[in-house]
Amino acid sequence: MTVDLVGTTWTVDVGIDWNPRSLDRGTHLEKLNLHYMEYLLRLEPEDALRLMADWASQVPPYLPTYWKDTWNSYSLSIRVVTWLDVLTSRSISAGDPRLAPIVQSIAAQVRFLERNLETDIGGNHLMKNLRALLRAGSCLAGQEADRWTRRALGLLERELTDQILPDGMHFELSPSYHLQVMEDLMDMRRSVKSLVDAGTAPAQAFAALQRLDGTLRLMAGVASTMTHPDGTPSLMADGGMHMAAPAAEVLEWLARAQIRASSDAPPGSGPWRLECAGYAGLRADGELLVVDCGPVGAPHLPAHGHGDALAVEWSVRGRRVLIDPGVFEYHAGPRRAYARSTAAHSTLTVADADQSEFWSAFRVGRRANVSVERWQPSAAGFVLIASHDGYRHAPGGPIHRRSIRAVPGRIEVRDEVIGGARQPVHSRLLLAPDVSVTSIRERGDGGSTAHLRVAAGPGGNDGFSLSVESSVRMRAEPTHCCQDFGVSVGTQRLVMELGGAPCAATWTVSAE
Repeated sequence: MTVDLVGTTWTVDVGIDWNPRSLDRGTHLEKLNLHYMEYLLRLEPEDALRLMADWASQVPPYLPTYWKDTWNSYSLSIRVVTWLDVLTSRSISAGDPRLAPIVQSIAAQVRFLERNLETDIGGNHLMKNLRALLRAGSCLAGQEADRWTRRALGLLERELTDQILPDGMHFELSPSYHLQVMEDLMDMRRSVKSLVDAGTAPAQAFAALQRLDGTLRLMAGVASTMTHPDGTPSLMADGGMHMAAPAAEVLEWLARAQIRASSDAPPGSGPWRLECAGYAGLRADGELLVVDCGPVGAPHLPAHGHGDALAVEWSVRGRRVLIDPGVFEYHAGPRRAYARSTAAHSTLTVADADQSEFWSAFRVGRRANVSVERWQPSAAGFVLIASHDGYRHAPGGPIHRRSIRAVPGRIEVRDEVIGGARQPVHSRLLLAPDVSVTSIRERGDGGSTAHLRVAAGPGGNDGFSLSVESSVRMRAEPTHCCQDFGVSVGTQRLVMELGGAPCAATWTVSAE
């Protein structure tokens, strides 16, 4: 079969080289995806069994670079769950002689995982590890399986406290990873529930089940809030539109399990704020505005953070208009640097520098600190004033303050740079690929007016027009975005020239 390894096409069949050197590049993400083996779920049972048996016989542990890909704990965690999904959902007879080496391989992989849990990385990686331990503990029998269950439950309590913020957001602050962690927690809940129903659960399982239900209720509200009208998540921080199940599917599963969001208020109308996560915005009919007014990421795990302090995303009339650049790849290099850069986001730069110090693929040094100075919600919309000190190290110690007044169909922004030493300042608006700049006119007062057109959408949806009014000169320039891994699409951005710091400008974008 032909599979897509995050943008790289690969042929998978019995007898292939499971350790291809051509995929040994960067973070090995393509090779990791080969060894996740999630593509097995699209195969007939016979074909899936043959590939699992071939992998088990051909890929022992401790081959060169095993820790990066073939027996990487994260990769192994996804693979074990995938294999168990195949074995438990495909009407395969328990007496089938082909199962024995596969089950033996699963047990060997889980033993390896138990000794190599990613407690050093933590975050969503460790959640994947715990999901695999619990799934194996619920599907296999014996003292070993019981030990895996107890170990996972003991760690899970600690990780839920550490990773899930009081407002329900996963602490890595990526809406895409938030959905992935929700899926992992739902899977863990199924495993624990099956042990409870079978009467074989350890005593700690009952408290874990209650804690999981409460956590998922909190997280469900965030999943709704951070999903755009097109059904896919905000792309703030690392993520992709389709790297996790859509929020609607996740919430439907929770409803079937009789787990509902902790708030009965619909995510449909009015201003909202996730104070701990550092996101705020506005929902209306067919509209979502998201403002990032929080930290880069978890204090001890900022790997998936971007230079997007005070950046905005905006969907209106069901269509994305102002967007996040997304992520093409996780390999260190120019594409990774672009995705994380401040200049790629709909926010302001001083001397085109990044707000936080990014290096390699996932490293972050000095970080911007955001302060929310005013949050005033109302029936009509909200006023938000926030600032960050990401440029404090530069001459003159410049501070970026952004004041936003938003109502449905209209966003008014004032950008100020307080301090500085005449560094050039630019504010950018990254446009969705189907938004075109039809004209830009310089006005006599020194400002500019841009006219935008959103193309007709799928299903014959009408397009519509928008306008951007700026108090300073504005230009359009070509760039690109990556709404899913491995996919780069050309688009445009508007660039406003504020002059030298200290300086200020205003801009307004509205649907016509």
